[in-house]
Amino acid sequence: MFWHDELSDSENFGILGEALAKSPDLFRQPGFDGGLFLVLPDGSSRSILKGRPLASVIADRIDLHRFHNGKQKSCSISNGMLEVMLHAEVFLSEFRLIDRVASQPEYLPGFTLTNPGYNDGGDGHRVIFVGESAEPSGSMERINTFLDVMDFHTQADRANAVAGLLTVALRHHWLGGKPIILATASKSHSGKDTVLDFIAGQTPKTSVSWEPADWATQKAIIASLNTDPSLGMIRLENARVSGGSKIASAFVERFVTDPAPTLYSPGCGSEPRRIRNEIVMSMSTNFGELSEDLLNRGLPIHLKPNGSITDRHSDIGNRWDREVVEHWIKDGCPSLRHPKNNRRRGA
Repeated sequence: MFWHDELSDSENFGILGEALAKSPDLFRQPGFDGGLFLVLPDGSSRSILKGRPLASVIADRIDLHRFHNGKQKSCSISNGMLEVMLHAEVFLSEFRLIDRVASQPEYLPGFTLTNPGYNDGGDGHRVIFVGESAEPSGSMERINTFLDVMDFHTQADRANAVAGLLTVALRHHWLGGKPIILATASKSHSGKDTVLDFIAGQTPKTSVSWEPADWATQKAIIASLNTDPSLGMIRLENARVSGGSKIASAFVERFVTDPAPTLYSPGCGSEPRRIRNEIVMSMSTNFGELSEDLLNRGLPIHLKPNGSITDRHSDIGNRWDREVVEHWIKDGCPSLRHPKNNRRRGA
């Protein structure tokens, strides 16, 4: 491929973009912030937003020859020029646009499952699926086996665990419209994290330690999302406060209701960027009382085991399954809100 300094930037950008777009592992990121997705051999993805990583991508894929006034020059292109190119429509338009790379099956609009490879479900649902084809189950046996061994306080808590599972599995359909999953318990080791693992299944997830200072919680969440763009669920662990104050977070309250939040926090080392809010927030706590604002945005799941927890035994594992989604679709996609979900309750 030949880069001629005498040509306009637009012409050179288009020529280089056309050559790079022939690589099957490069795709355009959504939105107007520029950048590419690089799909790695292990199925993970990497965002290319800066000139240096783009230079490496070019070196690995293109035999580039650069000329100035007919004479060959150094093949390198300045990082500044490469970063301009990453935001130029004439370059980006050469690449197929995707919204994300998924390692787990997803439900596209119409509740059809993704197939391996490129899936075009329309805006927000253009997915590269790097996993294997999923085979939906017609049975709820494994779901019910798990639910039966957990010490839910009421049937509403059990129903909310299933609603949480549906929320995570279908999180791409409800931007900024998903509740915070609030797992509380009457004592330690009651199974809060086990329930949250059940809800997350194989969806990429991470845990963030709760910080009393809201700015610290915000910084930790944004750092996690910048590190792993594939995250689908974030767990705020062991939320607690000292004294008589309530557990609260203005950042979390804003985040869960914003369909396209801007990720920025001083000290994170990254530029502000907007994302599609496909993240499910969850929180676990034994201590303290949750604020009214969190409860109003929450899906509460309370565990209340009887007797000694050390005597409890279960030989079942924790496995995500599409059983509950298939039954929900079969039943006509009824509302996920249980009639008792709106009760307000602290830990």
